[in-house]
Amino acid sequence: MPEHVLIFLIDTLILFLLVLSFYLITVYGYNLLLSLFAFKKAKRDYNLLPDKSRFLILVAAHNEEKVIRTTIKELKKIAYDPRKFDIFIVSDRSEDRTTQIAVEEDVKVIDTILDKFPREGIGKPAGLQYALREIGFDNVRENYDLVMILDADNFVDYSILRELNSQFIEKGRPQVIQSYLDSKNHNKAMSLAYSMVFWTNNRFSQVSRYRLKLNNSIGGTGFVVRSDYLIGSGGFNYSSLTEDLEMEIEIVKKNGRILWNEFAAVYDEKPEKLGVSMKQRHRWAKGHFYVAFKQFLPLLWLSIRHLDIRYLDKVFFLMTMARSTHFILMSLAVLLSALLLAFEGELYTVFTNATLTSSVDFINKHFIFANIMNIILLSYSFIFLPLFATYSKIKNRRFIRNISVFLYYIVTDFIIQILAMFTWPKQNSWYKTPHIQNEIKELDEEEIIDGTGDSTPSS
Repeated sequence: MPEHVLIFLIDTLILFLLVLSFYLITVYGYNLLLSLFAFKKAKRDYNLLPDKSRFLILVAAHNEEKVIRTTIKELKKIAYDPRKFDIFIVSDRSEDRTTQIAVEEDVKVIDTILDKFPREGIGKPAGLQYALREIGFDNVRENYDLVMILDADNFVDYSILRELNSQFIEKGRPQVIQSYLDSKNHNKAMSLAYSMVFWTNNRFSQVSRYRLKLNNSIGGTGFVVRSDYLIGSGGFNYSSLTEDLEMEIEIVKKNGRILWNEFAAVYDEKPEKLGVSMKQRHRWAKGHFYVAFKQFLPLLWLSIRHLDIRYLDKVFFLMTMARSTHFILMSLAVLLSALLLAFEGELYTVFTNATLTSSVDFINKHFIFANIMNIILLSYSFIFLPLFATYSKIKNRRFIRNISVFLYYIVTDFIIQILAMFTWPKQNSWYKTPHIQNEIKELDEEEIIDGTGDSTPSS
């Protein structure tokens, strides 16, 4: 290979590693600083008040006959003045007994298969928008203070409305409050990995941001949105596959507030099979990239224009949407940097003649520093924090097993995110995740069962 070609390739590789290292150290250095505010256990920072706020609970359901009856029975146990909340099952083009079961359970039902209104958007947000149309935008605004969004498989703490009502009033009526997202099932490998991701985000993203008075994230279910804001913004007429993220960025850009509630939990069913999980995560990734690519520069400009950390924080948040890809890239950066250092002697002449480097000493110092920082951040973000969050939640000490399933999730997520990078403009295909869990399942302390039903010994 001609020397000038070799010099060009090595200089390009070095430049790539320099840019990549700077990017990763910046993003995950910020996340490290953010996480430091979450180790102290969360405490309620509002007083519990009498039932006052009026809630409209919309339960999105598409072919959910296996779980909807149990969900309705659980929602009826909510400890709140029954005159101040209404439950509507939004049976969105269901072809099974979902609608019939809801009628049998004596709750209000909106059946979108009747096509009373034109469909706006796709999937879950389109069904919710239809429900708002049928109830009436003006009726929603006048008769309810908050609209709660739940999925058909969700269980909730019976005190959830009392907690949200109190926080909403004492914290000055924010646009959105996101409830704690917990797991109905973490007794199999994939569902445990999902749960670890949720528990880590809850503790080291949501709690930190709430304490620092930064805007929290909307999780797709278990959140309440102020009815006047929702109706004033046109309802759920969103264009992406992740309407929660789209709403979140919209509120931030309008200088609104999104809060977090640690004491009002929603229990969500996690996928247990890899195929189901990858389809769901592919939809999420496509929606995340769609919103990130469209909103990154506007948010960055707002952060520069107003010198407001709240906008910059969302810039960093959007940058971490591809954290599984970051994990692979960070590992690759460490490996390539180590190889360059290992062959330092052989490449000495090339380094000294290269146009993008001044000396072997400079490369030496940079790559040693970058490697150390990347290894620290890699270990902290993808090993320590998930293990800490998981142990704090379920007091589970099987650390090797836990981190194995977590890294398995990350590696499979990398494949999904690479695919999503090429398919994100197509926001017209909604994959509905099947639900079957009618109880909260705890982790078996003797064994873990994978998605195929086979058991594997614990570590």
